[in-house]
Amino acid sequence: MDHSRFTKKLFSIGWILIFLAGCGTHNPTLASTPTVIPSTVVSIPTTAVQVLAPDTGVTALPSTASTSASTMDPVTPAPLTSFPLTGSVEIESGGCCLSGIAGGTVQAQVEFSAASPFGNVNKMRIKTNGCYSETEMETADWEPFVSSRTYSVTVALNWIGFYISAQFQDENGNLSPVYCDDISVEGFPPVPLVYPTDWFPQIQCISEEEVRPVSGETVTGTSVIFSWPSRNTLPEGVYYKVFVYGAGDNYTGLVASAQTREGSVTLEIPRERAGDIVWYITLVDANGTFIDHGQCSSFTAGLLNVDPPVGIKGIHFLYQP
Repeated sequence: MDHSRFTKKLFSIGWILIFLAGCGTHNPTLASTPTVIPSTVVSIPTTAVQVLAPDTGVTALPSTASTSASTMDPVTPAPLTSFPLTGSVEIESGGCCLSGIAGGTVQAQVEFSAASPFGNVNKMRIKTNGCYSETEMETADWEPFVSSRTYSVTVALNWIGFYISAQFQDENGNLSPVYCDDISVEGFPPVPLVYPTDWFPQIQCISEEEVRPVSGETVTGTSVIFSWPSRNTLPEGVYYKVFVYGAGDNYTGLVASAQTREGSVTLEIPRERAGDIVWYITLVDANGTFIDHGQCSSFTAGLLNVDPPVGIKGIHFLYQP
């Protein structure tokens, strides 16, 4: 072996190793600006996932985390409710009861209120005698909105209920729910008033020929004037009262009625009651209770001197509106 050549190779290898070792520990400062590498992480919008609640078998939805404006989908406004208006109806300021004489009427004061976020409330529709659904209210006509109204309620014997339903509408056609209120109405039986009876013998009965309409007469027009001689001097609290019945229901339903201290009264008769009409006149007290004076016929409160063996003791005429 050539020792000189071996020594040269060994010397060369040594320098190479020294050079490589120096490169591994050397870390010079670079003069240029480092390049920023964009992040490869992508933001994924949150998605609601159904999560099975442990040991219950019930599916539960976790709360949805909020997302930034850059990743959140546009928000769709919640739909408006079917009845965006609010309102109320109240009878007699929320009182429980009204009362009156059976057969008469009482006045019920009703208050209405309504508000809309979309415009003025300008219409309402009303139905009485029940609490109705929105579908049932569609049969009522729309009318201008008012804040109050007085209703005349017919009083029956014992207890009845008076109901009123109301629905409201604004100028843009938006509706309210149907609101309903009711009140109890108590009816007392008429109590005969205390009146003098010593004038009974002076009562003058009335014949068929002295009244209008007269028996067998034909009357036209919906307003009928009933008249009789006003020759009786009635004590205070005593009245004449006219009753009108028709053949259309076999004289079982009252067509019209009124009481007065005068010698005549005008009554409206519906056109559908055309045909034979019978009427009579009695004496009553202020409550409308018959005064049984027994002077003119077997109908002890009647003033007409008419006493057929059967039927109503009155005068028949033909009604042709």
